[in-house]
Amino acid sequence: GSYSSSSSGGSITSSSTLRHRGSKKKRESVHLNEDEKKHHHHHPEEARAYAAVSLLYALGQSLYDIFSSQQAKSSTLRFKNAYLAAYAYAILVSAYPMAKALSSPYVGHLSDKIGRKSVLVATLVATGLCLACCGSAESYWGVLVARFATGCVANGGLLTARATDIAADHAQRTRLFSLFTTAWAIARVGAAVLVRLLTLDVARACKFAAWCEIAAAVIALIGFRGIYPREIDTKQKQTLPTANKPSFRNLAREMLSERLALCLFATSMLTPRVDATAFVSRRFGDEGLAQSVGYLKAVEAVAVVTVGLTPVSKRLSKFFGEAGAAVLAALAVALGWIGVAYAPNILALYILVAIRAACAAVYD
Repeated sequence: GSYSSSSSGGSITSSSTLRHRGSKKKRESVHLNEDEKKHHHHHPEEARAYAAVSLLYALGQSLYDIFSSQQAKSSTLRFKNAYLAAYAYAILVSAYPMAKALSSPYVGHLSDKIGRKSVLVATLVATGLCLACCGSAESYWGVLVARFATGCVANGGLLTARATDIAADHAQRTRLFSLFTTAWAIARVGAAVLVRLLTLDVARACKFAAWCEIAAAVIALIGFRGIYPREIDTKQKQTLPTANKPSFRNLAREMLSERLALCLFATSMLTPRVDATAFVSRRFGDEGLAQSVGYLKAVEAVAVVTVGLTPVSKRLSKFFGEAGAAVLAALAVALGWIGVAYAPNILALYILVAIRAACAAVYD
């Protein structure tokens, strides 16, 4: 602390007072740690259930992702005008992420009010039903409604929030987050293999995906403990991120006030969204299209996870600084896009996609 003399209008704080304040803060810290441990008991069986739920959730989503662009393209064939068909296609592929962005704050707010487990189980069941509807939809409007509904209920953010709930310390929380990202990598590979071995079409893939989500809901219902957030006292609940009603106005105001957040938002809007199905179809034909798209997604996911397990990001940051390393990675990603555009064959495309994904992981 700083000391000022009484003659200058300040007050002198004695060392005994400082010691008293320090001991008081220490007691408060110990009390908070005890409260935290009271509500965050780590159970290995729940961690295993978390891994299983994450894998099944990701597998269901990955199975449909392989056919999403293909279904969107076939759904817009009824539009005779090419420009109208292009707009309809863009709306269809954007329905899911748009619905997810709009619904996520409210789903998170609901889970903080009535409990994470109950909302998670309900959304997993609803996701399974919506995926089944996606597979049976035949008209453009049917696919659009089904995809928008899926985006409203499919919320992986609840699983990451659950990792925070059940972890007793930072190390366990980090391991659970790693489980979630690894589950997605395994699911991408597993989805590609299943499509190839079982020769799935979009209808059968959606039925399989629906059962994956239902199985995830059952495991969550049995394996997750429903202690959160009911056992947290009122004072703690007021400090939760979504204790107040979500407000998109406040979110936009906070984003515009932070230069880095604003730049990242602009970057994400400018980043190319390449339709893998259309690209592979145009360059290499429709033979084995679903399997090729599945392999591309699997290669990309494996590359991202592999980079996370290596010290390459840390070493680049050491030599160039975090900002410099991000700039270098962004330039490498740009070159990767150019390489993907001019890939001479499908094998070269797999390799270039893996390199681009690895560079993007370093940037992230």
